[in-house]
Amino acid sequence: MFYKKRLHNFARLSTAITNCFLRSNNNAVVKATNPMLLREFYRLSTANALTRIYADTCTLLHDSGMELLDAAEKVFSSTPNQHLLILTSVLYELQNVARKDPTKKTRCKMILDKLNRMHQNSTVKFIASNSPEFSDAGFISRFVTESQTYDVVLLTQDRSLATKVTHLPS
Repeated sequence: MFYKKRLHNFARLSTAITNCFLRSNNNAVVKATNPMLLREFYRLSTANALTRIYADTCTLLHDSGMELLDAAEKVFSSTPNQHLLILTSVLYELQNVARKDPTKKTRCKMILDKLNRMHQNSTVKFIASNSPEFSDAGFISRFVTESQTYDVVLLTQDRSLATKVTHLPS
């Protein structure tokens, strides 16, 4: 997870997401939305209207990715000014993973279907990427401009991307 600028609740959100992802299990069936994720998304969405929350492909593909989407959907459906932001290049990467890796095809389809439903009910916004097939460049270019005006949160497990983004000028 990456945080840029001045968001006060970052440490708690980071802990909630880290705990959620570290305790996941390939065979686990998610029965209820993680209450810690819900609480931290609520806190984040009410703390500052200028918070931009992005999710990367690897986070969505993680075993707990659907749990993250469920929490975002519940919280952002009651906070109309807050959305989970998904670059169009992330959608492309999900389709590409499904095409290249048959073991992840079902998961990718479920995620894409969920994202489309969330987009229809305005809890997710799709953001055009200047790099349609590679998300990292799209994230970096958006964050260079957005971090001047907004608090930016990136939910990612990509250590290389997180390192690049944290070294961007504020």
